[in-house]
Amino acid sequence: MADRKDWIIAVSSSDGDGASLTRFYGSEDEIKKLLLSNVRNDRSNDDDFDYGTEELEHIESDCPGMFRAYSVFSGYHIDYVAQEFATIDFVNHISNV
Repeated sequence: MADRKDWIIAVSSSDGDGASLTRFYGSEDEIKKLLLSNVRNDRSNDDDFDYGTEELEHIESDCPGMFRAYSVFSGYHIDYVAQEFATIDFVNHISNV
């Protein structure tokens, strides 16, 4: 069985406010399939798709523990990022404000 990990998924749209964050437990292959499923679901709700991630092999990985996908529509774009929870930096202090 593939090594399963804890993932944080961030989805942000240039047309909206902020990002939505969700959590997933699964393998690297499963997280890539989930990202692609989210991409395809968003595209099914908008006929103005221009270009973006369309296949599993097009999901980008800039560094270990992170995967990216995207969709560009005529008036906005959506970014999908999955980050392995264990690779997220821990903040252990607060600077003076």
